[in-house]
Amino acid sequence: PCSALEEAPLTTAGRYRHLLQSVAEIQNPHGGEKGSAFFITANGYLLTAASLVKGTDYVLLTLPGEKQPRRAQVASRNTARNAALLKAEGNAYRPLALEKQNPHLFKGEKVVSLGVGNTPVTQGVLSGIARINGTRYLLADTAFVTQHIGGPLVAGESGRVLGVNTSTLEPGLTQAVSVFELEKLFPQIIKEISTTGQI
Repeated sequence: PCSALEEAPLTTAGRYRHLLQSVAEIQNPHGGEKGSAFFITANGYLLTAASLVKGTDYVLLTLPGEKQPRRAQVASRNTARNAALLKAEGNAYRPLALEKQNPHLFKGEKVVSLGVGNTPVTQGVLSGIARINGTRYLLADTAFVTQHIGGPLVAGESGRVLGVNTSTLEPGLTQAVSVFELEKLFPQIIKEISTTGQI
């Protein structure tokens, strides 16, 4: 199946709605705030923030347009980098494309944060790239929305995923762990995506 990236121009509002079809709401069954996750494969793998799956082996996953949640298992997590991999049953999901090629990002480039809730899209620019304890993070001035934690930060031009929103460093500054960390965190699934041509 085609990724959600490939079916509409990014410059239209419809394109953002299209990308949001790949973003789901997740809830830790043991409590905590709701957050976001997004599909990276058609057969049900999603990325999110590890902080949202603390103390649980599964989450309640609500897909766009649905009201009844389903279970998604926590397949892997890395608390140090605040990233987690989920697995939902099924094989007809709409994956977002990851930016696996070096994007040569520069300060000031347009980025878009996607998530669930009343403000599903916020736009801004890349404020910087930082290494914290050896991990590469993207810093963006997209308005921080709590329910965007676990959602994707995408490139304004290509719509490809640049990182996973994890937290805010200060008001008005979103921090996202870079997709370039994913190969180190989840090597098996990233290899699968690469061989099936989804990146």
